Amino acid sequence: MKREDTDLVVEQFPELNRQFYSANPTAYFKRRLHLLLVAAGASDQLQQLFADGIRYEGIIAKLEPPADADADNREWQSFLATDAEVLLHHSSEALLRLYFAHRDKPQCPWLECARLRSFATFKSQADTLQNSYQEREHVAAVFLGPTYDENNPDTSQAAEQIERLLKILAGRLLDDSNLYNAAKHGLAVISGESGLTVGDSDGQPLFGSNGQSLAFLEIARDDSDEPKWQSTTRWVSIKQAMWLTMLVVTEMASLWSIAKWRYTGARPEGLEVIKKEALDDALVGTFANGQPITRFSTRLYYRRNEPQSE
Repeated sequence: MKREDTDLVVEQFPELNRQFYSANPTAYFKRRLHLLLVAAGASDQLQQLFADGIRYEGIIAKLEPPADADADNREWQSFLATDAEVLLHHSSEALLRLYFAHRDKPQCPWLECARLRSFATFKSQADTLQNSYQEREHVAAVFLGPTYDENNPDTSQAAEQIERLLKILAGRLLDDSNLYNAAKHGLAVISGESGLTVGDSDGQPLFGSNGQSLAFLEIARDDSDEPKWQSTTRWVSIKQAMWLTMLVVTEMASLWSIAKWRYTGARPEGLEVIKKEALDDALVGTFANGQPITRFSTRLYYRRNEPQSE
């Protein structure tokens, strides 16, 4: 047992659980998603609101109509792309951390969440989840609780799709961890439109990507396994990020409802499950990224190590 856990009084756990489950993390992410949807789908109305002036507690925001509408639209799309990715990463990480905290049915999940302070440990858990073949039973217990019946096709398929979603989120968090860190720490990303075309030996274009992207610097290992800096462009889809966030929020609500029942006795309410079609829509359907290339990196220049003269 870790030193900070020594002599913890377990009798206090029921009260800690009562406090923890009096909150509602789903509502926070749902509000953020709704505000992002407003920004994306009602930008003209928002511009009019700011033109008229928005006031709150003595703070006033009033913006004049943009002089360059095209430049303003590009800036708006850059904001949406950045915020959609940050929200997806934030909500995905929260869902996975909550899952890990409830997975083994501890006495105090709040304490388990607080214990997971090392991002390296979290990444290791996400990697294990992504490659696990024995996760279905835990997923069913955490997200479906007493409603789960392995002999019922509906709940069995629901557990399968929730597990599939968790593994997809774990993969994205691992693959895009440097992007998220760059955005979170100092907003060290460049958001805009980028294009890349791959051609044949005659210079004829074969395929490529063109659209909203985020560029950032990261460290990756080269062919000799040496860590080197590189510039990476990641093509993103605003609608895909929003749709995946909506699925995350849906399953976070189910997890919270089951956990609240298990630790406080509150009757599970409003359980929602995602269907295969909804997840397929995010990957290959209506809300898929659609870019043939989603990531491109170029190594930064380094000086060669030349032999020293005697």
